[in-house]
Amino acid sequence: MMILRLLLAVTGSGMAIVLAVVMLIYAIYLPGKPELARQLPLLTVTTAIFTLWGLFAGLASLARIRGWPRAWLWDGLLLLLFPLSLMFLWRAYS
Repeated sequence: MMILRLLLAVTGSGMAIVLAVVMLIYAIYLPGKPELARQLPLLTVTTAIFTLWGLFAGLASLARIRGWPRAWLWDGLLLLLFPLSLMFLWRAYS
């Protein structure tokens, strides 16, 4: 389970960094291409979702490693966030 949490933390953080660079490119080309302005809000929400995945998975892993009381809370938040965000992403991009 710890490997899954750490893998999700690395994947979420990596995707958040990649999408942040894409948002920066969008911001540079935004004045010349108005269709990018329509896509930017969805890209922002997607970047926030992957950032939250990385953050919650990292905190859940850290809580288990350090033996924090109520470490289950971070696992629960991660289990709640993961399916909700997958449903949102599926709905938004299909």
